[in-house]
Amino acid sequence: MEAIDIGADEFEWSTVKRQHFFKVLIGDFTRRLRIPSKFVKHIDIGKEAGNKTAMLEGPTGRTWYVSIEKTTDGMFFTDGWSNFVQDHSLKEYEFLVFRYNGSMHFSLLIFDKTACEREDFDLCNGKDNGGLKEEKLDVVYVDGGNRKGKSRIHQEEENRNELIYER
Repeated sequence: MEAIDIGADEFEWSTVKRQHFFKVLIGDFTRRLRIPSKFVKHIDIGKEAGNKTAMLEGPTGRTWYVSIEKTTDGMFFTDGWSNFVQDHSLKEYEFLVFRYNGSMHFSLLIFDKTACEREDFDLCNGKDNGGLKEEKLDVVYVDGGNRKGKSRIHQEEENRNELIYER
């Protein structure tokens, strides 16, 4: 029998069980979001008083830094949470799945009202395009073909998605 070599890059060696929780977005979730009280025991927030900073990794891999505040009402994502909500255009009745990776790092998945994972992120306007602004440009294409010794230049005109070729 032949052995299979699995490189360290291809296989995550971890004995730590990743803990998860989910939240349905109902009511006023835009300013702060409560972490389930049963889940709090998994978060290594420490004994010191004051807020701690957590890193939220969105579905696209981009990160947001959010305060975790412990109050008598529970533990909440607070400062910075509204940026995450706004950048992902989160709406009521959508739900989030949080995976706690340890060291105050959470990875999130976002599901819409149909219970399907959202894939439409534009962080300038609700979608993730890496923070770049989309802009339409006039494009000039040069045809490499040679007709009677002259190269042809073709410009995209009315339909910007269709290239016009002269042959």
